[in-house]
Amino acid sequence: HWLQKATEHVLGCVLCSPGCFSLFRGEALMDDNVMRKYTTVSTEPRHYVQYDQGEDRWLCTLLLQQGWRVEYSAASDAFTACPETFEEFYNQRRRWMPSTIMNILDLLKDYKHVIERNPDISIFYILYQGFLMVSTF
Repeated sequence: HWLQKATEHVLGCVLCSPGCFSLFRGEALMDDNVMRKYTTVSTEPRHYVQYDQGEDRWLCTLLLQQGWRVEYSAASDAFTACPETFEEFYNQRRRWMPSTIMNILDLLKDYKHVIERNPDISIFYILYQGFLMVSTF
């Protein structure tokens, strides 16, 4: 997991900054195109998966689509409550995986706009994410 974050950071920017480990610029969060869409109420099954089951990933997807950079710092320290049993871990991953797939698909399907809007995301980065998506199955 950390190797993937480091690789994403080197190739362009990180797709997801976990909520408990994140700091965001107020200007980025208050960007009208980010906050308005982030606070949208889910109305379709796809939205429930993408918006509600991985809200930190959804926020990062919106930031990337608007041209903001999400970075990874191995030197940072944070503390959080993490799953203590395999069952808790499994349920967490089962909830997060569909959200991860939906958010990556959202970036990939709009890749031309994302590359144009975000200088930190290149076609090579999009191909890398596409490869990861395909290799997941």
